[in-house]
Amino acid sequence: MICIRRIVMILMFALCGGAALAQETATPATPEKAAATVTLDNADSLFTKWEQDAQAIDERLQSQDVTAELLSEIRAILDPHRVNARALAEQARTQLAPLVAQSEALGPPPEDTASEDKALSDERADINKRLAALRAVVSKSDLAFTRADRLIATATDAQRQRFTDQLLQRGPVPIDPRHWIRTGIGLAAVGQKVVSEATTAEARS
Repeated sequence: MICIRRIVMILMFALCGGAALAQETATPATPEKAAATVTLDNADSLFTKWEQDAQAIDERLQSQDVTAELLSEIRAILDPHRVNARALAEQARTQLAPLVAQSEALGPPPEDTASEDKALSDERADINKRLAALRAVVSKSDLAFTRADRLIATATDAQRQRFTDQLLQRGPVPIDPRHWIRTGIGLAAVGQKVVSEATTAEARS
C-alpha cells in the first residue's frame, strides 16, 4: 500500500507541476522602492520623466514579445511611477483645501473690479493662480498613474497570452482545462491498474 500511495503522489505532482510553473511565471516583480524625493517643487521634472518612460515602454510593447523578463523590467520602472504619482497628487490635494477655503472667504470679485481694494485683488489673483497650478498637478498625476497602470496591465496580459500559447504549442498540458477530463480518466486507469497488480501480487504470495 505504501508503494501505491507513493505512485499516486508522483502522478499528482506531475499533474500540478505545469500549473505551478504558470503561476510562478505570471507573478509580478516586486516593485522598486519609490523615489525619496517627490515634491511639488520637482513636479515638472517628474512629469517629463514619467512621460518619457511611458512612451519608451509603449513602443517596446508594440515591437517586442513580452517575456517574463521584460514584464519584470517594465514593472520595475512603472510601479514606482504609480506610487509617486499618487503621492504627488495627494500632496497637491492637501494644499488645495486651505486655498479653496481662502478663495471662498474672499467671495466673488465685485462687478466693478476697479472698486476693489488692490490688496484684495492681488490676493485673489494669487490664490487663483496657485489653485490652477495645484489642480494641474492633480490632473497630470492622475493621468500618469492611469497610463502606467494601463501599460502594466497590457504587458501582463501579453506575457500571459504568450506563455499560454507556448504551452499549447508543446501539446496537451495539465493546466489546459480541455485536458482535465482526459487527464482524470488516465489517472483513474493507472490507479486501477496499480491496485489490480498489487492485489494480484498479494494473492500469489
